[in-house]
Amino acid sequence: MPIQITKTVGLKAHGQTPLDVKTIQTAFAAIKCKRGKPFYQGRIDGKCGPKTLIAIEDFQGQNNIRPTGRVEPQGPTITRIWQKLPAQVKASFEEQKAKQTPTGGSSRSKPSTSDQQNEVPTQTLGEAYNPDKIAADNKKLAKEIINTWPLPTKEAIELARLIELVDANLGIP
Repeated sequence: MPIQITKTVGLKAHGQTPLDVKTIQTAFAAIKCKRGKPFYQGRIDGKCGPKTLIAIEDFQGQNNIRPTGRVEPQGPTITRIWQKLPAQVKASFEEQKAKQTPTGGSSRSKPSTSDQQNEVPTQTLGEAYNPDKIAADNKKLAKEIINTWPLPTKEAIELARLIELVDANLGIP
């Protein structure tokens, strides 16, 4: 199965990566539902928002898979996605996988351009560990979540309190 994700994507999926979410979004943008439209019609941005979650659940429901709203790396949904992908999209995924496969030498690789486009913070070799930079990046992400995701009030308040705590302890602007 050439389409691969490293972590579970979807509802309550902790640790999902923007690259994995983009992979699922790309696949669902290429697979048509019973109405003849793609399952996913949003921006392929690596953010698992409401449109991505709806696409996952709709796909599962239309393909006789229990609609959990989650795509596991070795689960039935990822297998069915591969089966339903058009041939040219499968070829594109296989081509991309071949480019990512190391051909010898060091096992470390440069960050992919899709990670760079998603502003995923990376630490390059020789770069000093900077907890303040990491905290600032996390604060920025948390504010983006509060401003763009329809969080229940309790979770939004808790996330705002965590941001204030980080500000107070680290003095981050």
